Amino acid sequence: MSEHASVPHRIKALVPTRNRLAAGSLAASTRHAYEARLRQFDQWLDGLPPTDRTLASYLARLFEKGLAPATAEQTVAAAKRRAKEAGEDDPAGPETRAVLGGFRREAAGRGPGQAVGIGWEQADRMALLALAEGTLRGARDAAMIAVASDGLLRASEVEALDAEDIVFLPEGALVAVRRSKTDQEREASPGRPRRGCSVPG
Repeated sequence: MSEHASVPHRIKALVPTRNRLAAGSLAASTRHAYEARLRQFDQWLDGLPPTDRTLASYLARLFEKGLAPATAEQTVAAAKRRAKEAGEDDPAGPETRAVLGGFRREAAGRGPGQAVGIGWEQADRMALLALAEGTLRGARDAAMIAVASDGLLRASEVEALDAEDIVFLPEGALVAVRRSKTDQEREASPGRPRRGCSVPG
């Protein structure tokens, strides 16, 4: 068999690995959410194909049910990803994009919205209260609060830190965040640290 003739066989042999790597590009929580959205979409389709028109109609149904734009956006993202992985046409065409745009505008106030973070002054007070315990646990909690506040980190990002992930420098500290919800591909660049934290070292 020639090298050229064996190409389809080599590609077919790599399908399981390719699919596994593609699935692994999503966080587990996102993958589960996509699967749930697709199950609901497929149940509503009841055998109809996932086309631009059916997807747009499903978004209209979600709107009528009073759901938030985030649900519609996640449904579209899940449908687009499934089609891409299957080598099929993208179902999110002009109708879907138009309906989704209207959904966002008219339902902007639905849902819990973005969580409001605490301010730096509040974080400093919390850290000082933790230090006032005079315990190792209090010192640990103070350090975690200060790092989370100064680095604008999520709780999951702080929880994943190890001691060696923090390097102290004359101008502050360098924190290595190995995986972030908003940086799945690990392409982030260093940020600018906050100055003037009142928490003693």
